[in-house]
Amino acid sequence: MKIDNKVILENSKSLNVLFVEDDQLLREVSASLFTSFFNSVTTAADGKEGYEMYQDYYEKNNEFYDIVISDIKMPNMNGIEMCTEIKKLHFEQAIIFITAYDEVEYLHEAIELSVNGFLNKPIKLEQLKKVLYATTQIVADKKLVKIYYNTIEDLNIQLQEKNEKLTQASRVISTITHRETIQNTAVVAHEADYSTELEEFISEDFSYIKEIYNEIDAAIINVVNSTHTATLDLESLEAIFSGFKNYISVISMYPFFNDLSKALSLFIETIENHKLPEDKETVKNIFMILESFIFVLGNFHEELTQSKSESINKLDASIINDINTVTNMWLNKQDEEIDSGEIEFF
Repeated sequence: MKIDNKVILENSKSLNVLFVEDDQLLREVSASLFTSFFNSVTTAADGKEGYEMYQDYYEKNNEFYDIVISDIKMPNMNGIEMCTEIKKLHFEQAIIFITAYDEVEYLHEAIELSVNGFLNKPIKLEQLKKVLYATTQIVADKKLVKIYYNTIEDLNIQLQEKNEKLTQASRVISTITHRETIQNTAVVAHEADYSTELEEFISEDFSYIKEIYNEIDAAIINVVNSTHTATLDLESLEAIFSGFKNYISVISMYPFFNDLSKALSLFIETIENHKLPEDKETVKNIFMILESFIFVLGNFHEELTQSKSESINKLDASIINDINTVTNMWLNKQDEEIDSGEIEFF
């Protein structure tokens, strides 16, 4: 059965080949033939040069040749020796040997290498096409499996990230739902139109404040997760502290953030001057409320990007209420004050 070139090309056109042959004329003629089937064909004059090129190709491309086509009987290093070394680097390397009829003594060694095919000298086109069809099909299938595997890995990572966000959102919703069981401080929203100031904020400082917000958000998640362990994440706790200080330094310049700035400043002052409550359940509740605060604050930011000044009045009271709740919980469980400016968490 004759094989159409198009059938081979479906699998071979994207593959890269290393061709090793010591006969210069045969190397040039065969390479020209192989080029019509493959994406690229690199040639070497003997096994030693071929092995060096194989190593160099991997170092430059971080991948191996798709197929190695090699003569067996060559000076310096024969094809069997070269491919034995190649198999040590890449056990699944696809290999095709070109053999002469007087080289039968090498066949047993070649078979032990689990090569993919043999071509007899002189190379006949139909035999070449059969061997290439079978070999390229195997190589293409393996590449496809690898692509699917990598895709599945990427999807799993994305799914894990989404699950983490869902877990956070569920935790925040749970906290909001049960917030009436924890002390709350009422805050009245201010009705005002800050359209002009809001546009200035979005154009000048929003990108920077969003970066600060993301850092605080990540640190809070770390601390919340650590409340389920024996040791609280103090490094992330300090990151929350410094992040809020940077946040306040920006929003304090805008009048519509006045109440939020004051509430956050009081919270920072509380952290600076009072120990963290010793009761673990209280600590857990504090940071769950704080996570709820940062979650709502993120929504607040998104509303502001749409230049909806009325969003300030709608959400301002809610987020200030959250941060005041955290501050009061911190203070109400306080037994001993420490010097201003010193941070002590336990």
